[in-house]
Amino acid sequence: MILYFDRKGGVLKFYAKSIPDPLQIASRADWCRIGIADGVEILLRGYEVSTGLGCDQLATWADHFPKFNLEIGDRISNYPNLIPADLLDPRVQQYIEDTLTSMERFPNSGLLIVHLSGGMQFLARPYSDFRSRAKEREDLLGQSMEYLNRIDPGSRRIALENPMDPDWMNESSGNLTAFTFGKVSSDFADRARVFDPAHSGISAFCYANIRDTGKGYGFFDSEKFGAIPLHYGQSEREFCSPGSSTRESVLADLGRALPYMKELHVNTFRGLLDGFGFGEADLPLEQILNRVKHRSDLIFVSELREEAGDYLNAPANRAMLGALRSFFS
Repeated sequence: MILYFDRKGGVLKFYAKSIPDPLQIASRADWCRIGIADGVEILLRGYEVSTGLGCDQLATWADHFPKFNLEIGDRISNYPNLIPADLLDPRVQQYIEDTLTSMERFPNSGLLIVHLSGGMQFLARPYSDFRSRAKEREDLLGQSMEYLNRIDPGSRRIALENPMDPDWMNESSGNLTAFTFGKVSSDFADRARVFDPAHSGISAFCYANIRDTGKGYGFFDSEKFGAIPLHYGQSEREFCSPGSSTRESVLADLGRALPYMKELHVNTFRGLLDGFGFGEADLPLEQILNRVKHRSDLIFVSELREEAGDYLNAPANRAMLGALRSFFS
């Protein structure tokens, strides 16, 4: 039995998260059967769904769940070449369009979540090839919005998610991508969106601790990666200036996103990367949930870090779904 909560004429939905792993898919399907989850969001990272086995697999997912979303993450492939999810890259555009076409075959498919980023630069240590593209920012952003509006007018199927920044890709090598936009709500225009407080928090933390050069970029000093270059224009300054409160920046960013928000990825952050759940954190999750209580039509996707590494049974994420139902009941 699937449990929905009708509030003020709308319906709250609570989704589990999975990767394209048969055991994880089966586990999340069990959650749906017993009413823990209302659906699933499947993260695609270099996983084709438009041809061959991928299309067959998508049909299997559709059979398992009453409703499913797909998410294209911060990259569409790792090997043989890392391809970031840059909306202006023809390979990424084809990937998005193929995925949308595949989803249209299934009436229980929902949103395609796409991270908003563009003007990508792939950097290797010591990141000496970095160059600021601040002057190109508005043009690149406009091109991305034109593309999205062409393939998905009215935000019918695509919802944009705020990626984290800096977006390092390979911890062993330190190789990373730098991008011009896609970090703050002002970049999203009036497109439907997904808000991730951890991603927003990481961005705010980095900007609050940036060494601003005054030339449209700055550096975040990481013990692990060294001086990481970041674009830092007017939008970033309005989001979080150096020395400002990351907590207040995230809450303000949430407020700007809320009128267009379709989905909330449920997590929090502590320091830079950790702190998921209802426990002690720099930004307690209750503050986020209280800000969205008046919305009766959101999807909540549990995205907690499983400290024991068990993403099959995923006890923390399972418990979070129950906690969310209790919070909104």
